[in-house]
Amino acid sequence: MIINLTKEDFAAYRVGGFPMPWLEERFWYRLDDVLGIVIFDKMDKDWSFVVLTKSITDEIYCAVETGHSFGSKNEAMHALHDEMERVAK
Repeated sequence: MIINLTKEDFAAYRVGGFPMPWLEERFWYRLDDVLGIVIFDKMDKDWSFVVLTKSITDEIYCAVETGHSFGSKNEAMHALHDEMERVAK
């Protein structure tokens, strides 16, 4: 079952990456050991997602799948959930 996380809950996980000021993280999710983020692109005015799993060598979560250029947050959210379920198998 995919669980909604707050920004604060998500911050407790060790996630690799770097901030990009034109991208705004809006929604966070967890399915077992798989994390997901729905992102709003302020420049393009569209939506994206990132699926993350733990790195084999350490406990940092890294991106394993992405999706971009969705016209709505709901499209991005549904695509993210589908991808999280696929990766979690």
